[in-house]
Amino acid sequence: MGFLDKVGDFAKNIGDKANEAIETTKINSKISGEKAALSKELEKIGQFYYERGLAGGDVAPELAPVFQAVADHHAAIASLQEEIKRIEAETAARSVPQPQPQAQPYAAPGGFAPAGGAPAGGGVVCPSCGKENVPGTKFCNECGFNLEEAAARAAADVAEAPQAAPEAQVCPECGATVQAGMKFCGACGYKFS
Repeated sequence: MGFLDKVGDFAKNIGDKANEAIETTKINSKISGEKAALSKELEKIGQFYYERGLAGGDVAPELAPVFQAVADHHAAIASLQEEIKRIEAETAARSVPQPQPQAQPYAAPGGFAPAGGAPAGGGVVCPSCGKENVPGTKFCNECGFNLEEAAARAAADVAEAPQAAPEAQVCPECGATVQAGMKFCGACGYKFS
């Protein structure tokens, strides 16, 4: 076999291997796409059962630790947001007063409590049927009422009506600012006497 034949065979081998690598890469890309789609579908299943558990549905005993971990994460988020509010308040007190955007309090989905705490609550109550919905729900799960429009109208009504700022109290357990008259701290579950 001559030198040029060997070079030709070598080039053919390289071409075959390159085509094989390209084909394998395409298939691996398709596998990655399928895995991503599968992950999204599994996430939907998890979200369904999580919301079902929050609404009082049956929760498998082996999922109780997972629900507890989710509640603990919600409590940590609320605590961190309270820390941001505290830092912003300290900064505002040291500087020239300027209008500051108000941080929205974090409301954990109702039904599960952070470890050692009271029920997290914070659901959105439908003004049409009275059903409590998970925070962030756009339409009532019971009657289909548009909760976003109702919230926008209520916010506009509140903005137009002159109101005195509600008094607040500080939780002695965690330091969170809580509206006066509340029975429990929304951040840590401390019961006010």
